[in-house]
Amino acid sequence: MTAPPDSLWPLRAGASVRFTEKRSLIKATGESKGRRRAWSCSVDEAVRLHTKAGVYDSFPIECSRKSNSRSMRWLETKRWYYAPAVGHYVRYEHERRRKEAKVYELVAVGNGDSWQASPDPEVAAIIQPALEHNRSDEALTKVVTAGHQVRVTPIETWRNSAGQYCRDYVLETRGAKTDGVACRQHDGIWRPTESD
Repeated sequence: MTAPPDSLWPLRAGASVRFTEKRSLIKATGESKGRRRAWSCSVDEAVRLHTKAGVYDSFPIECSRKSNSRSMRWLETKRWYYAPAVGHYVRYEHERRRKEAKVYELVAVGNGDSWQASPDPEVAAIIQPALEHNRSDEALTKVVTAGHQVRVTPIETWRNSAGQYCRDYVLETRGAKTDGVACRQHDGIWRPTESD
């Protein structure tokens, strides 16, 4: 890479950089072939991004490249949404010419007993009553402030090795389905956990 590492960092709207990526491809025959890719990257104004793991203020970082020929046709764009609160990007989008776009999104933060399936308070406020009051396969559906529908369906109830009641459930929001497991704590709150 020819770009200095502090070209975009610390992140700030309007920052931009152009750089060249040099690659060496080693074929099975042992022959080496070099490739050069010219990238152009920029940082946009921070946006509030709704993910499966919650709502995060994020900086969109977009990098695009075009062909080296005279046509300068667009070839691909990579976009990361970096959330300072997480210290990582919470969404990644990759668009390539003549190929299907790919999107990856954060679905949980933390680990072990501390991870949260959805720190979004509105979603948590739907998960709690659904797990506490709904029968298995009985969905609870509500529309949140952002305007999209959230549906929580408890699937099965069981006890873990500590004797706590746990429930498998399905969370549906923004066209995506997420399987979850939560156990009822001593304070009556259902908290996401790993099945055991």
